[in-house]
Amino acid sequence: MVGEALFTAEGLVENEYIITWLGLGAILEAAAKQWCETAKKNLLCAQEIGQKIVDISELQIEVDAKKDALIDAMRLHQSPDRLAKKSIMLLEAVRVRIGHTEFQKRKTQKKNEHELGLRPLQWNSKHLSHWASTLHIIQNGRPLSSTGADFMPQQGKITPAGYLDKKGCRAIFIQVSQQTRLRSLFVKYSSRELTVMLSKATKNSLSCGETMETLSTKWKNNHELSSKYNEILLSGMLRYGFGGFDEMVRQPESSPLYPDTDVGVKCFTRKFVQQKLNDLTRELSALDDTADNIRLLNERKRNRFNAGMEAHNDERVSKSNTPRIQIGINAFFRSPNTSKAEVITLSDDTNSDESPKRQAVGRSPLSSPEKKLKK
Repeated sequence: MVGEALFTAEGLVENEYIITWLGLGAILEAAAKQWCETAKKNLLCAQEIGQKIVDISELQIEVDAKKDALIDAMRLHQSPDRLAKKSIMLLEAVRVRIGHTEFQKRKTQKKNEHELGLRPLQWNSKHLSHWASTLHIIQNGRPLSSTGADFMPQQGKITPAGYLDKKGCRAIFIQVSQQTRLRSLFVKYSSRELTVMLSKATKNSLSCGETMETLSTKWKNNHELSSKYNEILLSGMLRYGFGGFDEMVRQPESSPLYPDTDVGVKCFTRKFVQQKLNDLTRELSALDDTADNIRLLNERKRNRFNAGMEAHNDERVSKSNTPRIQIGINAFFRSPNTSKAEVITLSDDTNSDESPKRQAVGRSPLSSPEKKLKK
Protein backbone atom coordinates (compact mmCIF):
# COMPACT_ATOMS: atom_id res chain seq x y z
CA MET A 1 0.00 0.00 0.00
CA VAL A 2 2.96 2.36 0.39
CA GLY A 3 3.37 3.04 -3.31
CA GLU A 4 -0.13 2.13 -4.42
CA ALA A 5 -1.69 4.72 -6.68
CA LEU A 6 -5.02 6.37 -6.01
CA PHE A 7 -5.99 5.29 -9.52
CA THR A 8 -4.85 1.94 -10.83
CA ALA A 9 -5.20 0.27 -14.21
CA GLU A 10 -3.77 -2.88 -15.70
CA GLY A 11 -0.82 -2.30 -17.98
CA LEU A 12 -0.58 1.34 -16.94
CA VAL A 13 2.63 3.06 -17.97
CA GLU A 14 4.29 5.93 -16.14
CA ASN A 15 1.84 8.83 -16.00
CA GLU A 16 2.46 12.32 -14.65
CA TYR A 17 -1.09 12.55 -13.28
CA ILE A 18 -0.81 9.54 -10.97
CA ILE A 19 -0.79 10.31 -7.25
CA THR A 20 0.27 7.79 -4.63
CA TRP A 21 -0.58 7.91 -0.96
CA LEU A 22 3.12 8.26 -0.20
CA GLY A 23 3.37 11.26 -2.51
CA LEU A 24 0.22 12.74 -1.01
CA GLY A 25 1.77 12.39 2.44
CA ALA A 26 4.85 14.30 1.28
CA ILE A 27 2.64 17.12 -0.02
CA LEU A 28 0.74 17.20 3.28
CA GLU A 29 3.98 17.37 5.29
CA ALA A 30 5.36 20.18 3.10
CA ALA A 31 2.12 22.16 3.53
CA ALA A 32 2.15 21.63 7.30
CA LYS A 33 5.72 22.92 7.49
CA GLN A 34 4.77 26.01 5.53
CA TRP A 35 1.77 26.71 7.79
CA CYS A 36 3.91 26.22 10.89
CA GLU A 37 6.56 28.65 9.62
CA THR A 38 3.89 31.20 8.77
CA ALA A 39 2.41 30.95 12.28
CA LYS A 40 5.86 31.41 13.85
CA LYS A 41 6.53 34.50 11.72
CA ASN A 42 3.21 36.02 12.73
CA LEU A 43 4.06 35.44 16.39
CA LEU A 44 7.52 37.03 16.06
CA CYS A 45 6.10 40.07 14.27
CA ALA A 46 3.51 40.53 17.01
CA GLN A 47 6.15 40.32 19.71
CA GLU A 48 8.41 42.79 17.93
CA ILE A 49 5.76 45.46 17.49
CA GLY A 50 4.51 44.95 21.03
CA GLN A 51 0.96 43.85 20.48
CA LYS A 52 -1.43 43.10 23.29
CA ILE A 53 -0.78 40.11 25.47
CA VAL A 54 -4.16 38.65 24.48
CA ASP A 55 -3.25 38.75 20.78
CA ILE A 56 0.17 37.25 21.46
CA SER A 57 -1.36 34.42 23.51
CA GLU A 58 -3.77 33.62 20.66
CA LEU A 59 -0.89 33.54 18.19
CA GLN A 60 1.03 31.26 20.54
CA ILE A 61 -1.93 28.88 20.65
CA GLU A 62 -1.98 28.90 16.87
CA VAL A 63 1.75 28.11 16.73
CA ASP A 64 1.27 25.18 19.11
CA ALA A 65 -1.61 23.88 16.98
CA LYS A 66 0.49 24.13 13.81
CA LYS A 67 3.32 22.25 15.52
CA ASP A 68 0.93 19.45 16.46
CA ALA A 69 -0.42 19.40 12.90
CA LEU A 70 3.13 19.15 11.56
CA ILE A 71 3.88 16.20 13.84
CA ASP A 72 0.68 14.45 12.65
CA ALA A 73 1.58 15.18 9.02
CA MET A 74 5.05 13.69 9.47
CA ARG A 75 3.57 10.55 11.00
CA LEU A 76 1.04 10.23 8.18
CA HIS A 77 3.82 10.62 5.65
CA GLN A 78 5.59 7.68 7.23
CA SER A 79 2.37 5.63 7.33
CA PRO A 80 0.52 5.85 4.00
CA ASP A 81 -2.03 3.23 5.09
CA ARG A 82 -3.09 5.41 8.00
CA LEU A 83 -3.24 8.47 5.76
CA ALA A 84 -5.45 6.60 3.28
CA LYS A 85 -7.87 5.49 6.00
CA LYS A 86 -8.11 8.95 7.52
CA SER A 87 -8.66 10.58 4.12
CA ILE A 88 -11.40 8.18 3.04
CA MET A 89 -13.25 8.44 6.36
CA LEU A 90 -12.99 12.23 6.34
CA LEU A 91 -14.37 12.49 2.80
CA GLU A 92 -17.20 10.13 3.71
CA ALA A 93 -17.98 12.30 6.74
CA VAL A 94 -18.21 15.29 4.41
CA ARG A 95 -20.31 13.36 1.87
CA VAL A 96 -22.98 12.27 4.34
CA ARG A 97 -23.48 15.93 5.34
CA ILE A 98 -24.12 17.35 1.85
CA GLY A 99 -27.74 16.28 1.74
CA HIS A 100 -29.22 14.70 -1.37
CA THR A 101 -27.30 16.76 -3.92
CA GLU A 102 -25.83 13.76 -5.72
CA PHE A 103 -29.32 12.36 -6.30
CA GLN A 104 -30.87 15.57 -7.61
CA LYS A 105 -31.58 16.18 -11.26
CA ARG A 106 -29.69 18.89 -13.07
CA LYS A 107 -32.79 21.09 -13.32
CA THR A 108 -33.20 21.14 -9.54
CA GLN A 109 -29.56 21.87 -8.74
CA LYS A 110 -28.59 25.36 -7.69
CA LYS A 111 -26.56 27.70 -9.86
CA ASN A 112 -23.76 27.97 -7.30
CA GLU A 113 -23.03 24.26 -7.80
CA HIS A 114 -21.82 25.12 -11.32
CA GLU A 115 -23.62 22.18 -12.91
CA LEU A 116 -21.12 19.43 -12.22
CA GLY A 117 -23.92 16.90 -12.69
CA LEU A 118 -24.67 13.57 -11.08
CA ARG A 119 -22.13 11.31 -12.79
CA PRO A 120 -18.93 12.62 -11.15
CA LEU A 121 -20.58 12.67 -7.71
CA GLN A 122 -21.88 9.13 -8.06
CA TRP A 123 -18.54 7.97 -9.44
CA ASN A 124 -16.67 9.49 -6.49
CA SER A 125 -19.09 7.88 -4.05
CA LYS A 126 -18.36 4.46 -5.59
CA HIS A 127 -14.65 5.30 -5.61
CA LEU A 128 -14.76 5.93 -1.85
CA SER A 129 -16.53 2.60 -1.30
CA HIS A 130 -13.89 0.81 -3.36
CA TRP A 131 -11.07 2.26 -1.29
CA ALA A 132 -12.92 1.58 1.95
CA SER A 133 -13.28 -2.07 0.96
CA THR A 134 -9.57 -2.24 0.11
CA LEU A 135 -8.61 -0.62 3.44
CA HIS A 136 -11.12 -2.70 5.46
CA ILE A 137 -12.96 0.33 6.82
CA ILE A 138 -16.33 -0.47 5.31
CA GLN A 139 -19.61 -1.15 7.10
CA ASN A 140 -22.98 -1.94 5.51
CA GLY A 141 -21.60 -1.17 2.08
CA ARG A 142 -20.35 2.32 2.94
CA PRO A 143 -17.06 3.65 4.37
CA LEU A 144 -16.83 4.54 8.02
CA SER A 145 -17.41 8.26 8.51
CA SER A 146 -15.48 8.70 11.77
CA THR A 147 -12.85 11.41 12.27
CA GLY A 148 -10.03 11.88 14.75
CA ALA A 149 -12.18 14.05 17.01
CA ASP A 150 -14.56 11.12 17.59
CA PHE A 151 -11.81 9.21 19.40
CA MET A 152 -10.35 12.05 21.47
CA PRO A 153 -11.29 11.73 25.16
CA GLN A 154 -10.68 15.42 25.91
CA GLN A 155 -12.60 17.20 23.19
CA GLY A 156 -12.96 20.30 25.35
CA LYS A 157 -9.33 21.18 24.67
CA ILE A 158 -9.84 21.11 20.90
CA THR A 159 -9.90 24.53 19.25
CA PRO A 160 -11.88 24.29 16.00
CA ALA A 161 -10.22 26.04 13.07
CA GLY A 162 -13.58 26.41 11.34
CA TYR A 163 -17.10 25.05 11.02
CA LEU A 164 -18.66 23.44 7.96
CA ASP A 165 -22.38 23.59 7.35
CA LYS A 166 -24.23 21.68 4.62
CA LYS A 167 -23.34 24.30 2.01
CA GLY A 168 -19.64 24.15 2.87
CA CYS A 169 -19.58 20.36 2.84
CA ARG A 170 -21.34 20.36 -0.52
CA ALA A 171 -18.83 22.80 -2.02
CA ILE A 172 -15.87 20.74 -0.78
CA PHE A 173 -17.24 17.41 -1.95
CA ILE A 174 -18.15 18.79 -5.39
CA GLN A 175 -14.67 20.23 -5.88
CA VAL A 176 -12.96 17.05 -4.68
CA SER A 177 -15.21 14.94 -6.92
CA GLN A 178 -14.43 17.11 -9.93
CA GLN A 179 -10.67 16.91 -9.46
CA THR A 180 -10.70 13.19 -8.63
CA ARG A 181 -12.88 12.24 -11.58
CA LEU A 182 -10.90 14.39 -14.01
CA ARG A 183 -7.60 12.95 -12.81
CA SER A 184 -8.89 9.40 -13.23
CA LEU A 185 -9.75 10.16 -16.88
CA PHE A 186 -6.32 11.66 -17.56
CA VAL A 187 -4.74 8.54 -16.07
CA LYS A 188 -7.02 6.14 -17.94
CA TYR A 189 -6.74 7.56 -21.47
CA SER A 190 -3.79 8.51 -23.64
CA SER A 191 -3.16 12.04 -24.87
CA ARG A 192 -4.56 11.26 -28.31
CA GLU A 193 -7.71 9.69 -26.87
CA LEU A 194 -8.21 12.66 -24.54
CA THR A 195 -7.94 15.07 -27.48
CA VAL A 196 -10.78 13.27 -29.26
CA MET A 197 -12.88 13.12 -26.11
CA LEU A 198 -12.29 16.79 -25.32
CA SER A 199 -13.45 17.76 -28.80
CA LYS A 200 -16.75 15.93 -28.21
CA ALA A 201 -17.03 17.23 -24.65
CA THR A 202 -16.56 20.83 -25.83
CA LYS A 203 -19.37 20.48 -28.36
CA ASN A 204 -21.65 18.86 -25.79
CA SER A 205 -20.94 21.51 -23.15
CA LEU A 206 -21.78 24.27 -25.63
CA SER A 207 -25.00 22.52 -26.65
CA CYS A 208 -25.96 22.33 -22.95
CA GLY A 209 -25.88 26.11 -22.72
CA GLU A 210 -22.41 26.91 -21.44
CA THR A 211 -21.92 30.64 -21.17
CA MET A 212 -19.25 32.04 -23.48
CA GLU A 213 -19.40 35.69 -22.47
CA THR A 214 -16.01 35.72 -20.79
CA LEU A 215 -14.20 33.79 -23.49
CA SER A 216 -11.97 35.42 -26.06
CA THR A 217 -13.00 35.84 -29.67
CA LYS A 218 -10.53 33.24 -30.89
CA TRP A 219 -11.75 30.77 -28.28
CA LYS A 220 -15.38 31.21 -29.25
CA ASN A 221 -15.05 31.11 -33.02
CA ASN A 222 -12.50 28.33 -33.42
CA HIS A 223 -13.63 24.94 -32.14
CA GLU A 224 -10.20 23.36 -32.65
CA LEU A 225 -8.51 26.08 -30.61
CA SER A 226 -11.22 25.78 -27.99
CA SER A 227 -10.46 22.07 -27.50
CA LYS A 228 -6.73 22.81 -27.34
CA TYR A 229 -7.22 25.55 -24.73
CA ASN A 230 -9.48 23.25 -22.72
CA GLU A 231 -6.77 20.60 -22.63
CA ILE A 232 -4.22 23.18 -21.42
CA LEU A 233 -6.64 24.37 -18.74
CA LEU A 234 -7.53 20.90 -17.46
CA SER A 235 -3.92 19.75 -17.43
CA GLY A 236 -2.80 22.88 -15.58
CA MET A 237 -5.47 22.60 -12.92
CA LEU A 238 -4.54 18.97 -12.29
CA ARG A 239 -0.92 19.97 -11.82
CA TYR A 240 -1.45 23.04 -9.63
CA GLY A 241 -4.94 22.58 -8.18
CA PHE A 242 -7.22 25.39 -7.05
CA GLY A 243 -4.73 26.36 -4.36
CA GLY A 244 -2.07 27.00 -7.00
CA PHE A 245 -4.38 28.79 -9.43
CA ASP A 246 -2.45 32.06 -9.36
CA GLU A 247 0.83 30.26 -9.97
CA MET A 248 -0.70 28.36 -12.89
CA VAL A 249 -1.90 31.58 -14.51
CA ARG A 250 1.63 33.01 -14.39
CA GLN A 251 3.11 30.03 -16.25
CA PRO A 252 4.10 30.57 -19.93
CA GLU A 253 2.08 27.56 -21.10
CA SER A 254 -1.07 29.20 -19.70
CA SER A 255 -0.72 32.35 -21.81
CA PRO A 256 -2.85 30.96 -24.73
CA LEU A 257 -5.81 30.79 -22.37
CA TYR A 258 -6.29 34.58 -22.51
CA PRO A 259 -4.64 35.77 -25.76
CA ASP A 260 -6.85 38.82 -26.34
CA THR A 261 -6.53 42.11 -24.52
CA ASP A 262 -10.30 42.37 -24.09
CA VAL A 263 -10.29 39.29 -21.86
CA GLY A 264 -7.00 39.36 -19.98
CA VAL A 265 -6.23 37.76 -16.67
CA LYS A 266 -8.93 39.72 -14.85
CA CYS A 267 -11.73 37.87 -16.63
CA PHE A 268 -9.94 34.57 -16.19
CA THR A 269 -11.19 34.14 -12.62
CA ARG A 270 -11.46 31.17 -10.29
CA LYS A 271 -15.24 31.15 -10.67
CA PHE A 272 -15.02 31.01 -14.46
CA VAL A 273 -12.38 28.27 -14.34
CA GLN A 274 -14.35 26.18 -11.87
CA GLN A 275 -17.48 26.41 -14.01
CA LYS A 276 -15.46 25.49 -17.10
CA LEU A 277 -13.88 22.53 -15.31
CA ASN A 278 -17.21 21.29 -14.04
CA ASP A 279 -18.82 21.49 -17.48
CA LEU A 280 -15.99 19.60 -19.18
CA THR A 281 -15.65 17.03 -16.39
CA ARG A 282 -19.38 16.34 -16.57
CA GLU A 283 -19.26 15.71 -20.32
CA LEU A 284 -16.04 13.69 -20.19
CA SER A 285 -17.50 11.51 -17.45
CA ALA A 286 -20.60 10.89 -19.57
CA LEU A 287 -18.45 9.89 -22.56
CA ASP A 288 -16.40 7.53 -20.40
CA ASP A 289 -19.51 5.91 -18.93
CA THR A 290 -20.95 5.41 -22.41
CA ALA A 291 -17.70 3.86 -23.65
CA ASP A 292 -17.63 1.51 -20.66
CA ASN A 293 -21.23 0.43 -21.26
CA ILE A 294 -20.55 -0.27 -24.93
CA ARG A 295 -17.42 -2.22 -24.03
CA LEU A 296 -19.36 -4.23 -21.45
CA LEU A 297 -22.11 -5.05 -23.96
CA ASN A 298 -19.55 -6.15 -26.55
CA GLU A 299 -17.84 -8.38 -23.98
CA ARG A 300 -21.15 -10.01 -23.06
CA LYS A 301 -21.99 -10.51 -26.72
CA ARG A 302 -18.56 -12.03 -27.37
CA ASN A 303 -18.88 -14.29 -24.33
CA ARG A 304 -22.30 -15.52 -25.47
CA PHE A 305 -20.91 -16.19 -28.95
CA ASN A 306 -17.92 -18.08 -27.54
CA ALA A 307 -20.18 -20.07 -25.24
CA GLY A 308 -22.40 -20.99 -28.21
CA MET A 309 -19.42 -22.04 -30.30
CA GLU A 310 -18.08 -24.18 -27.46
CA ALA A 311 -21.46 -25.86 -27.03
CA HIS A 312 -21.67 -26.50 -30.78
CA ASN A 313 -18.17 -27.95 -30.86
CA ASP A 314 -18.90 -30.13 -27.84
CA GLU A 315 -22.01 -31.43 -29.57
CA ARG A 316 -20.05 -32.25 -32.72
CA VAL A 317 -17.34 -33.98 -30.70
CA SER A 318 -19.89 -36.02 -28.78
CA LYS A 319 -21.53 -37.16 -32.03
CA SER A 320 -18.21 -38.07 -33.59
CA ASN A 321 -17.17 -40.03 -30.51
CA THR A 322 -20.30 -42.24 -30.32
CA PRO A 323 -19.37 -45.96 -30.94
CA ARG A 324 -20.66 -47.47 -34.18
CA ILE A 325 -20.98 -51.17 -35.24
CA GLN A 326 -19.13 -52.04 -38.40
CA ILE A 327 -21.53 -53.90 -40.71
CA GLY A 328 -19.92 -56.82 -42.51
CA ILE A 329 -19.94 -56.99 -46.28
CA ASN A 330 -21.83 -60.27 -46.26
CA ALA A 331 -24.81 -58.50 -44.77
CA PHE A 332 -25.41 -56.72 -48.07
CA PHE A 333 -25.60 -60.00 -50.02
CA ARG A 334 -27.49 -62.10 -47.51
CA SER A 335 -31.20 -62.66 -48.05
CA PRO A 336 -33.38 -61.15 -45.39
CA ASN A 337 -34.46 -63.44 -42.58
CA THR A 338 -37.98 -64.78 -43.04
CA SER A 339 -40.05 -66.55 -40.46
CA LYS A 340 -40.41 -70.25 -40.98
CA ALA A 341 -44.02 -71.00 -41.99
CA GLU A 342 -45.67 -74.30 -41.07
CA VAL A 343 -45.57 -76.72 -44.02
CA ILE A 344 -48.50 -79.09 -44.49
CA THR A 345 -47.87 -82.13 -46.65
CA LEU A 346 -50.84 -83.16 -48.72
CA SER A 347 -51.21 -86.79 -49.55
CA ASP A 348 -52.32 -87.88 -53.02
CA ASP A 349 -54.60 -90.50 -51.54
CA THR A 350 -57.64 -88.55 -50.64
CA ASN A 351 -59.49 -91.66 -49.62
CA SER A 352 -57.08 -92.35 -46.88
CA ASP A 353 -58.20 -91.65 -43.36
CA GLU A 354 -54.99 -89.77 -42.80
CA SER A 355 -55.76 -87.31 -45.56
CA PRO A 356 -56.13 -83.79 -44.21
CA LYS A 357 -59.00 -83.11 -46.55
CA ARG A 358 -60.95 -86.04 -45.24
CA GLN A 359 -60.16 -85.09 -41.71
CA ALA A 360 -61.39 -81.56 -42.39
CA VAL A 361 -64.59 -82.83 -43.95
CA GLY A 362 -65.13 -85.28 -41.16
CA ARG A 363 -64.84 -82.53 -38.61
CA SER A 364 -67.30 -80.29 -40.47
CA PRO A 365 -70.59 -79.84 -38.63
CA LEU A 366 -72.57 -79.62 -41.89
CA SER A 367 -74.60 -82.57 -43.01
CA SER A 368 -73.75 -84.43 -46.14
CA PRO A 369 -75.23 -83.29 -49.49
CA GLU A 370 -77.09 -86.54 -49.84
CA LYS A 371 -79.21 -85.83 -46.81
CA LYS A 372 -80.05 -82.39 -48.11
CA LEU A 373 -81.29 -83.85 -51.43
CA LYS A 374 -83.53 -86.35 -49.66
CA LYS A 375 -85.34 -83.55 -47.99
